[in-house]
Amino acid sequence: MKYTYLLKKILTNRVMKFMLLRYMVYFISFVSSFIIANKLGVSFMGTWGVVLLIWNYFAIFNFGIPMTSSLSLSESYNDIKQRNEYEKAGFMLTLGLSLLPLLLFFSKYFGNSDYMIKYNLNDIWLLITVIITLTCVNNYFGIVYRVKGKLFEYAVRQMLIHLIVFVVIFFFTEQSLLYALLYSYLVGNIVILLLFLSRGSLNFSGKLYFSTIKKMLKRSWLIFVYNICFYLIVVSVRSVISIKYSVEEFGMFSFSYTIAMSVGLLLETFALLITPKLIYLLSNSDEDKSIGIVHKLRINYVYASYLMMFVVAVFFPFIPYIAPKYVGIQYIVTMLAMTELLYANSFGYISLLMAKHQEKSLAICSVIALILNSVLLLFCSFFSLPYWVLLFAPIITYIVYALLLVRSGTKYLGITFSFGDIIKEVYPIRLMIPFASLGIVAFFNISFLYSIPLVLFILLNHNVVRELWNTVIKIINNPNIIDIKT
Repeated sequence: MKYTYLLKKILTNRVMKFMLLRYMVYFISFVSSFIIANKLGVSFMGTWGVVLLIWNYFAIFNFGIPMTSSLSLSESYNDIKQRNEYEKAGFMLTLGLSLLPLLLFFSKYFGNSDYMIKYNLNDIWLLITVIITLTCVNNYFGIVYRVKGKLFEYAVRQMLIHLIVFVVIFFFTEQSLLYALLYSYLVGNIVILLLFLSRGSLNFSGKLYFSTIKKMLKRSWLIFVYNICFYLIVVSVRSVISIKYSVEEFGMFSFSYTIAMSVGLLLETFALLITPKLIYLLSNSDEDKSIGIVHKLRINYVYASYLMMFVVAVFFPFIPYIAPKYVGIQYIVTMLAMTELLYANSFGYISLLMAKHQEKSLAICSVIALILNSVLLLFCSFFSLPYWVLLFAPIITYIVYALLLVRSGTKYLGITFSFGDIIKEVYPIRLMIPFASLGIVAFFNISFLYSIPLVLFILLNHNVVRELWNTVIKIINNPNIIDIKT
């Protein structure tokens, strides 16, 4: 009876339904990545990888407008007048931002034709441009709906394209599949845009204050520096591999990256749900209360991230059996997944610095990290090394990056930490032991030992696992806990 009641609560809980649907879509995306890789072939997979890379660049060069909009809307949630002003200002800034892809379209006529020819991009250039524009607008509308607690629309935006892709991949192969994927993204984005416009939660009425736009732009500049430097850490690795190595090698890397990012999306679900309320709480809390909020969130998010990653890693040895064309990539997938985990270690402190308007500190940390990553990349690419060696650049960079962020966060809170204390805060030994074991198992390719990190994690963190379970039960009993208004 107890388990029946719990199951009923889960299936009727909007937060749990959202998370379960997200995980279902991530599983579909994970499966799709194998099918796409096999049906595209290594060469067309390289072209698809470049398309995704171009989209990533435009997601990066957003001038901090999406994140500034999210922060401003969250912080002013209870002030309806101010929130409406930010919503209109954010929309106008997004419209301006959505015009930037036109530069991409015209760059076809002035850009590096050798690169275009290498990856067969000329015929799909217009499609790529239109999809970027629609994605830009939908991203902003998704932010507005999430801050207002509209999970259904937000969930559709997160899931629809993945579902369309999963259907079409069974009917096409190679170049026809490449076009099918592009049209799937186009149709999906159009449907999502129509959904957002028809649901009545967007505010376009009233006077637009240019002082509000100016205020948001001033804040977005530092966020843009933070964003672009942070995202360029991984994107620069992909760019170097796409330029210096063959199409086939980049196809191998792109497939590995797709799998790792599918796993990484698992880690983001909880963060997406709680970020608006987290920003609101931190922006309205003093230093003592902020310390408690950050500590509690780090326990729930960082440890949950490691637990999920170690569970998924158990299945990495089966990748060559599912995708025979990509034998030997489980080590690359593991390295990329470990990179995701290293970034998770800084969770909580990023939100703290943003909520407290310490964007300058974030920007400085990101600039230092990007410089370090660039130096490491140049050093690695100077020699004729296998492409997977370049992955050590972001791994080392993320280690340093997390330390810098936590140092900035604890300094703002007035906590006196030695360098050793910061290392313990960011990389506690009970996380690093299973993390290191995953790296060792992957390096020596000992397939039957991929479960060891999970076993070590549970043994070293059984009390935390129990606390994570209590958090899940709390959300099941009170799904409104994630809303700003509660």
